Parts: sequence; structure tokens; C-alpha cells
Amino acid sequence: MSELEIIAICEVWSGSTAEIYFADQSTADGFGSEHSLVVANHRYETDAAFLWLVAERYGCLGSSKAFAKRELRYVPIIGWTFFFGEYIFLERDWRKDADNIATGLDHIMAHKQPTLLMIAAEGTRFTAQKYETSMKFAADRGLGVHYKHHLLPRVKGFAYSVRHLKEKFLYTNPEAALYSLQLAFDENKESIKISNLIKGVPMNGSVHI
Repeated sequence: MSELEIIAICEVWSGSTAEIYFADQSTADGFGSEHSLVVANHRYETDAAFLWLVAERYGCLGSSKAFAKRELRYVPIIGWTFFFGEYIFLERDWRKDADNIATGLDHIMAHKQPTLLMIAAEGTRFTAQKYETSMKFAADRGLGVHYKHHLLPRVKGFAYSVRHLKEKFLYTNPEAALYSLQLAFDENKESIKISNLIKGVPMNGSVHI
């Protein structure tokens, strides 16, 4: 199953929508027209579907990539789509991941067509238990943060990616950009589940870029 088929399930089968809001006009003008690293939240199991929907709307679905858990590579059909789509697979072993990230970024930046690379800095999907563990971790280490709707980000891979891109491509490809993308639903009105999409239940997301 390709990303386009999943988008068809979202928009045509279930009648789901995504309202997209940009911070300013320059952000709206640039999105999808330049090499970009997109930092997204990861709260719902439907996140990937709606992020693909956004990419398709701005003409960059075919050149959209993402960081993904290595295990997803072996999921029938969707894992193959990720593999041939040049996703960067992470093993959560930094000695291996650093090389995978550097090689993947170099390969993606070599594309002439603008490429959109998505990363969920939280590293995993939001759950109540993970949220409690994340905030306890922050408190125990005196980090001085207490989020309401996010997990504490795992910054090593993100920081490494930005550093690598800056050192190797800032001057050779100055059109590259960094975007923050936040996806949210009204959870008081909607149950945000993949199974509901398949059943044809519409969902209405808000995307802030």
C-alpha cells in the first residue's frame, strides 16, 4: 500500500480533512519548494497519514521521506514502500544510527528535486504512560520543562542531523529550511484511530506549520 492509497482512504473513503495554517506568508511560499527538515509532533497513530496528506497537497509527496524505526522496514508492503522511498531507518543504537543518518542525509540532499524529510523528535507516539515517564525524567534531571501535550524530545538524532546539514550543505544548498509542524485533533469530538479511517469515520485535523 503506497502513501497515495492511504491518502485516498483519508480523503475519499473516510472524508477526513486537514486545515493547514502557516506562521506567515514566507513559510507558506517556501513549504514544498526547498529541501527541508520537518520536525513534527507524534501524538496519534494516524500522524503519518495526515502528514502525507499535507505533503500531497503541496506537491511534494513523491519526494517526502522520514526517519523510521528499523522494525518498520520488515512490515509487509508498507515497509517495502518505506525502503524504496529512501526512508532513514534507525536502530536506537547510536553507533549505527550516526552512520545511517549521515549517509541518508547525504543521499537525500543530492536530489535535485526538493525533498521533505520528516522527523518526530519525541521518538515515539504519545501515550499517558509515556508522558508520565517523560515528565518524571525531566523533573529528576532538573531540566525545568513541563509540557502539556508533548513528550520530552530525544535530541541527539535531531541535533546531529542539523549539525551535519549545516556543516556540509549550508553554503552549497542555501535554500534548505527547517520547519516545525504540529498536528492536532479535537479529542473531545473524535476518536483518532487508524481503524476508524478504514471504517470510513471522518477525522478533522489542524496542522500548524
